[in-house]
Amino acid sequence: MLKRKFTLHLDAMVVIALLFIASVAFNLIQLHQVRSLTQENLDLQMQALVDKFNLESQKAALDKLGQKPSPAKNGAAANSH
Repeated sequence: MLKRKFTLHLDAMVVIALLFIASVAFNLIQLHQVRSLTQENLDLQMQALVDKFNLESQKAALDKLGQKPSPAKNGAAANSH
């Protein structure tokens, strides 16, 4: 039988360790980016919701003002009769 001896050279072990460290560092950087972008997305969604409510409120206020007769027109109409 052939008995083979497995040897791991120091330079190969250093390369494997560096690749592992680089992989973990890259994953941590991506995790930070994902968290940052997720927070930015939530902030933008909340701002869009606030803007939507403000727009609806302003439209309702304009509609309410548009439905009320102005006092100048009422006074002029009452005086002409």
